[in-house]
Amino acid sequence: MKRFKGLIGVGLIIFGLIFGVNTYQYQAAGDIILRFLGLPAWSNNAESTGLHYSAILALIIVVVGFILAVSHYKEVPRIKLKLVLGSIAIAVLYPLLTEQSMFILKANAKGLEAVEYIKNKSTCEYETMDDQLNIDCSVKINNYGKNTEDVYVYPSNDGGSDLKPEKLSLPPHSQNVYHISFYVSVDEGEAFIGEDGEPDIIVVQ
Repeated sequence: MKRFKGLIGVGLIIFGLIFGVNTYQYQAAGDIILRFLGLPAWSNNAESTGLHYSAILALIIVVVGFILAVSHYKEVPRIKLKLVLGSIAIAVLYPLLTEQSMFILKANAKGLEAVEYIKNKSTCEYETMDDQLNIDCSVKINNYGKNTEDVYVYPSNDGGSDLKPEKLSLPPHSQNVYHISFYVSVDEGEAFIGEDGEPDIIVVQ
Protein backbone atom coordinates (compact mmCIF):
# COMPACT_ATOMS: atom_id res chain seq x y z
CA MET A 1 0.00 0.00 0.00
CA LYS A 2 2.80 2.40 0.92
CA ARG A 3 4.57 1.97 -2.41
CA PHE A 4 1.40 3.04 -4.26
CA LYS A 5 0.59 5.96 -1.95
CA GLY A 6 2.02 8.52 -4.35
CA LEU A 7 0.09 7.17 -7.33
CA ILE A 8 -3.09 7.02 -5.28
CA GLY A 9 -2.53 10.63 -4.23
CA VAL A 10 -2.04 11.85 -7.79
CA GLY A 11 -5.04 9.80 -8.89
CA LEU A 12 -7.21 11.38 -6.20
CA ILE A 13 -6.12 14.86 -7.27
CA ILE A 14 -7.07 14.17 -10.89
CA PHE A 15 -10.36 12.52 -9.90
CA GLY A 16 -11.23 15.37 -7.55
CA LEU A 17 -10.59 17.95 -10.25
CA ILE A 18 -12.71 16.07 -12.79
CA PHE A 19 -15.42 15.64 -10.16
CA GLY A 20 -15.57 19.34 -9.32
CA VAL A 21 -14.47 21.32 -12.39
CA ASN A 22 -17.14 22.34 -14.89
CA THR A 23 -17.26 20.85 -18.37
CA TYR A 24 -17.73 22.99 -21.49
CA GLN A 25 -21.48 22.98 -20.76
CA TYR A 26 -20.79 24.54 -17.36
CA GLN A 27 -21.76 21.45 -15.40
CA ALA A 28 -19.49 19.47 -13.12
CA ALA A 29 -19.23 15.70 -13.44
CA GLY A 30 -19.89 15.55 -9.70
CA ASP A 31 -23.29 17.17 -10.21
CA ILE A 32 -24.22 14.51 -12.76
CA ILE A 33 -23.01 11.67 -10.52
CA LEU A 34 -24.80 12.93 -7.40
CA ARG A 35 -28.07 13.48 -9.26
CA PHE A 36 -27.79 10.04 -10.86
CA LEU A 37 -27.51 8.61 -7.34
CA GLY A 38 -30.56 10.59 -6.27
CA LEU A 39 -28.53 13.02 -4.16
CA PRO A 40 -28.62 16.83 -4.37
CA ALA A 41 -25.65 18.63 -5.91
CA TRP A 42 -26.59 21.91 -4.21
CA SER A 43 -28.21 22.82 -0.90
CA ASN A 44 -30.90 24.52 -3.00
CA ASN A 45 -30.97 21.89 -5.70
CA ALA A 46 -33.98 23.27 -7.57
CA GLU A 47 -32.22 26.53 -8.41
CA SER A 48 -28.60 25.28 -8.21
CA THR A 49 -27.74 27.80 -5.50
CA GLY A 50 -26.38 27.69 -1.94
CA LEU A 51 -23.71 25.22 -0.87
CA HIS A 52 -22.24 23.32 -3.82
CA TYR A 53 -21.83 19.80 -2.47
CA SER A 54 -19.96 18.60 -5.56
CA ALA A 55 -17.34 21.33 -5.14
CA ILE A 56 -16.97 20.59 -1.42
CA LEU A 57 -16.48 16.86 -2.05
CA ALA A 58 -14.05 17.62 -4.86
CA LEU A 59 -12.01 19.91 -2.60
CA ILE A 60 -11.80 17.23 0.11
CA ILE A 61 -10.68 14.61 -2.43
CA VAL A 62 -8.03 16.94 -3.90
CA VAL A 63 -6.68 17.89 -0.46
CA VAL A 64 -6.42 14.22 0.59
CA GLY A 65 -4.69 13.40 -2.68
CA PHE A 66 -2.32 16.35 -2.29
CA ILE A 67 -1.31 15.25 1.22
CA LEU A 68 -0.68 11.65 0.09
CA ALA A 69 1.30 12.73 -2.99
CA VAL A 70 3.45 15.28 -1.12
CA SER A 71 4.27 12.85 1.70
CA HIS A 72 5.29 10.13 -0.78
CA TYR A 73 7.22 12.33 -3.22
CA LYS A 74 8.73 14.64 -0.58
CA GLU A 75 12.22 14.09 -2.01
CA VAL A 76 11.16 15.43 -5.42
CA PRO A 77 12.28 19.10 -5.75
CA ARG A 78 9.41 21.60 -5.55
CA ILE A 79 6.82 18.83 -5.50
CA LYS A 80 4.16 21.10 -3.98
CA LEU A 81 4.60 23.72 -6.71
CA LYS A 82 4.53 21.06 -9.43
CA LEU A 83 1.30 19.56 -8.07
CA VAL A 84 -0.33 22.99 -7.80
CA LEU A 85 0.68 23.99 -11.33
CA GLY A 86 -0.45 20.62 -12.68
CA SER A 87 -3.81 20.99 -10.95
CA ILE A 88 -4.28 24.48 -12.39
CA ALA A 89 -3.45 23.21 -15.88
CA ILE A 90 -6.02 20.41 -15.59
CA ALA A 91 -8.70 22.82 -14.29
CA VAL A 92 -8.07 25.25 -17.16
CA LEU A 93 -7.83 22.68 -19.96
CA TYR A 94 -10.60 20.33 -18.79
CA PRO A 95 -13.55 22.31 -20.27
CA LEU A 96 -11.77 22.54 -23.63
CA LEU A 97 -10.85 18.84 -23.60
CA THR A 98 -14.42 17.74 -22.79
CA GLU A 99 -15.76 19.79 -25.71
CA GLN A 100 -13.14 18.53 -28.16
CA SER A 101 -13.77 14.93 -27.08
CA MET A 102 -17.33 15.23 -28.42
CA PHE A 103 -15.92 15.57 -31.95
CA ILE A 104 -14.46 12.08 -31.51
CA LEU A 105 -17.44 10.52 -29.73
CA LYS A 106 -19.96 11.88 -32.25
CA ALA A 107 -17.82 11.84 -35.39
CA ASN A 108 -20.34 9.62 -37.23
CA ALA A 109 -23.50 11.19 -35.82
CA LYS A 110 -26.10 12.66 -38.17
CA GLY A 111 -28.99 15.10 -37.88
CA LEU A 112 -29.77 16.58 -34.50
CA GLU A 113 -27.66 13.87 -32.84
CA ALA A 114 -24.60 15.63 -34.26
CA VAL A 115 -25.74 19.11 -33.23
CA GLU A 116 -25.43 20.72 -29.80
CA TYR A 117 -26.45 24.18 -28.64
CA ILE A 118 -23.90 25.64 -26.18
CA LYS A 119 -26.08 27.63 -23.80
CA ASN A 120 -23.42 29.13 -21.54
CA LYS A 121 -21.58 30.63 -24.55
CA SER A 122 -24.69 32.32 -25.99
CA THR A 123 -26.50 35.60 -25.29
CA CYS A 124 -29.64 37.42 -26.41
CA GLU A 125 -30.50 41.11 -26.12
CA TYR A 126 -34.13 42.29 -26.11
CA GLU A 127 -35.39 45.76 -27.01
CA THR A 128 -38.79 47.12 -28.09
CA MET A 129 -38.88 49.58 -30.98
CA ASP A 130 -42.07 50.80 -32.72
CA ASP A 131 -44.36 48.06 -31.41
CA GLN A 132 -41.81 45.40 -32.34
CA LEU A 133 -39.57 43.35 -30.07
CA ASN A 134 -36.08 43.02 -31.53
CA ILE A 135 -34.17 39.97 -30.30
CA ASP A 136 -30.46 40.01 -31.21
CA CYS A 137 -28.71 36.77 -30.32
CA SER A 138 -25.19 35.39 -30.44
CA VAL A 139 -25.69 31.63 -30.47
CA LYS A 140 -22.95 29.01 -30.29
CA ILE A 141 -23.82 25.73 -31.99
CA ASN A 142 -21.48 22.78 -32.53
CA ASN A 143 -21.76 20.28 -35.34
CA TYR A 144 -19.76 17.22 -34.32
CA GLY A 145 -20.59 15.16 -37.42
CA LYS A 146 -18.95 14.96 -40.83
CA ASN A 147 -21.97 16.26 -42.75
CA THR A 148 -23.32 19.78 -43.20
CA GLU A 149 -26.49 20.06 -41.10
CA ASP A 150 -29.32 22.49 -41.88
CA VAL A 151 -31.20 23.51 -38.75
CA TYR A 152 -33.76 26.10 -37.65
CA VAL A 153 -33.28 28.02 -34.42
CA TYR A 154 -35.43 30.40 -32.39
CA PRO A 155 -35.72 31.58 -28.77
CA SER A 156 -38.20 29.55 -26.74
CA ASN A 157 -39.32 32.54 -24.67
CA ASP A 158 -40.14 34.91 -27.53
CA GLY A 159 -43.66 35.56 -26.30
CA GLY A 160 -45.03 35.92 -29.83
CA SER A 161 -46.72 33.57 -32.31
CA ASP A 162 -45.34 35.31 -35.45
CA LEU A 163 -41.69 34.57 -34.73
CA LYS A 164 -39.91 33.20 -37.79
CA PRO A 165 -37.21 30.57 -37.09
CA GLU A 166 -33.82 31.30 -38.59
CA LYS A 167 -32.21 28.72 -40.86
CA LEU A 168 -28.55 27.90 -40.31
CA SER A 169 -26.20 25.67 -42.28
CA LEU A 170 -23.69 24.13 -39.90
CA PRO A 171 -20.39 23.08 -41.54
CA PRO A 172 -18.96 19.64 -40.65
CA HIS A 173 -16.87 19.44 -37.48
CA SER A 174 -17.61 23.07 -36.60
CA GLN A 175 -18.06 25.13 -33.44
CA ASN A 176 -19.26 28.57 -34.47
CA VAL A 177 -21.05 31.53 -32.94
CA TYR A 178 -23.92 32.74 -35.13
CA HIS A 179 -25.33 36.26 -34.88
CA ILE A 180 -29.08 36.11 -35.47
CA SER A 181 -31.90 38.64 -35.19
CA PHE A 182 -35.55 37.83 -34.53
CA TYR A 183 -38.53 40.18 -34.64
CA VAL A 184 -41.79 39.79 -32.74
CA SER A 185 -44.84 42.04 -32.86
CA VAL A 186 -45.98 43.31 -29.45
CA ASP A 187 -49.03 45.22 -28.24
CA GLU A 188 -48.89 48.99 -28.45
CA GLY A 189 -47.39 50.49 -25.33
CA GLU A 190 -45.52 47.34 -24.27
CA ALA A 191 -41.82 47.83 -23.68
CA PHE A 192 -39.05 45.32 -23.11
CA ILE A 193 -35.33 45.82 -22.74
CA GLY A 194 -32.71 43.52 -21.28
CA GLU A 195 -30.21 40.76 -21.83
CA ASP A 196 -30.26 37.01 -21.26
CA GLY A 197 -26.82 35.53 -20.62
CA GLU A 198 -27.95 31.93 -21.14
CA PRO A 199 -30.98 32.05 -23.44
CA ASP A 200 -33.20 29.04 -24.08
CA ILE A 201 -32.82 28.38 -27.79
CA ILE A 202 -34.78 25.72 -29.68
CA VAL A 203 -32.91 23.84 -32.43
CA VAL A 204 -34.97 21.77 -34.89
CA GLN A 205 -34.64 20.33 -38.38
